[in-house]
Amino acid sequence: MMRQIIFILGFLFASTFCFSQACSTNPGAGVTCACNVQWDANHVTAPVGNTNRVYDVCYANSLGLHNTQRIGMFLHGGGYAGKLHDSGDYPPAANITSLVLNNGSPINLYLVEYTVILLGQLTEQLDPGDTSMSLLSVFGTQWESLVWWPTGAGNGFTATVDTGADAENVTITATSGSYSSATWTIGGHGPTRTHPAGTFVWNPATSAGVGSGWPAAETDIASFTSFVAQCSTGGLTPGTGVCSGFSSVPGNPQHIVEIGGSAGGLLGLRFLQAGCNSGATCPYLVNTPGAIGYTSWTAKSWRVSNPVGTSSIGYSDALDPAAIYVHDLLLGRQNDLGGFGNIAMCECVPECTDFDNTTTISCLSGPNACYTSCTNTMSPLAISRAGTPIPVSGWTCAGDGDTDFYQADVEMGTQPHMTTTVYPHTAHGCNAFSNTTNPAWIHSLMLLGPGASPGSPSGTVQSSDTVGPN
Repeated sequence: MMRQIIFILGFLFASTFCFSQACSTNPGAGVTCACNVQWDANHVTAPVGNTNRVYDVCYANSLGLHNTQRIGMFLHGGGYAGKLHDSGDYPPAANITSLVLNNGSPINLYLVEYTVILLGQLTEQLDPGDTSMSLLSVFGTQWESLVWWPTGAGNGFTATVDTGADAENVTITATSGSYSSATWTIGGHGPTRTHPAGTFVWNPATSAGVGSGWPAAETDIASFTSFVAQCSTGGLTPGTGVCSGFSSVPGNPQHIVEIGGSAGGLLGLRFLQAGCNSGATCPYLVNTPGAIGYTSWTAKSWRVSNPVGTSSIGYSDALDPAAIYVHDLLLGRQNDLGGFGNIAMCECVPECTDFDNTTTISCLSGPNACYTSCTNTMSPLAISRAGTPIPVSGWTCAGDGDTDFYQADVEMGTQPHMTTTVYPHTAHGCNAFSNTTNPAWIHSLMLLGPGASPGSPSGTVQSSDTVGPN
């Protein structure tokens, strides 16, 4: 039997040994889903309230649970802030069913959570010696409670106030209020500078920026791929030893296809570009206790490889955070996720004195240090141009109505191993998830390749499995 895995990407994470919100992944006919499986403890426990390292998995009934077909790992989009489990960034149920059955090429589809970024903004001036700060969630003002905001300080956490030469860290010992109006208590190390209202506030433990947090989300992805390398049906020790508590891990980790969209596409392509198409060369698998992204899963026997089709599929991948921010700023859209979200990713504020906002959507001259460092660290397009291509075959679609991402996706398609398809009269995501007859959706399934024909019994939902090793 063909042994394969597929991987789909997009933003989330949380406290140890807890399950996420109730699963709403409802499969269609011919598909079974197991929900809220926590594969690992999270690498930080403070601040409290982020998403757990959990997944949902759906598979074709005709294959059964213990099959060795491809695994699809979906990391959702939804902006760089991300959204909490099942709150709106998973594909519709019809698309999940369509992808699992995949026109006779069945896939074990994993919908995987990973670290959500925190970005706040002071609502009052912060002065030296202050013992609290007033702030709100930049994302929450636009997207309300769908995005993450701390529900507690845990044992205390670090907040970085401001950027560049004015940045400094303070210790937060308590939180109160909500994403729209919060007060954080400062204990121990407090501010030594004055920071005006409107100053940005980051949390290094959850940030994916070029500061101390990057690449927090990528380490969650690596933790998961190590877990399936160990515990999936085609893994090292399925159902025994450290895997004895896990019963819902179908598929084989030797054939993974990365599939993402928007922010998830960025994370997926950077994961591959860094060398994580093979566990043996992945720098994001962190097995040092106390380090950012720590996991106790150590198996490295996974590969991103689709023997019957394309190994990386993307729907309007967010390929250039710094450029997208400046683009939106010039258009007066810096207050949406395309604006603030990129500040959170870069962990600084990108600036450019001469920016082409009509054709190339890029900085022609005069980038500040933030723009340069963010681009060089986080833009798959820039990194590919600099000589590190995506190491597997990839495709990303571009919607001509998607002004934030269109140009970068088209240009990414000219890079080694990559192709692109432009879909007229479509928006972000190429409208792929609008219905299962959308041209971008149909094309992506064709790119994944043929396989055995699945059956068609009714779909069912299973309960959670247990947490991974400590």
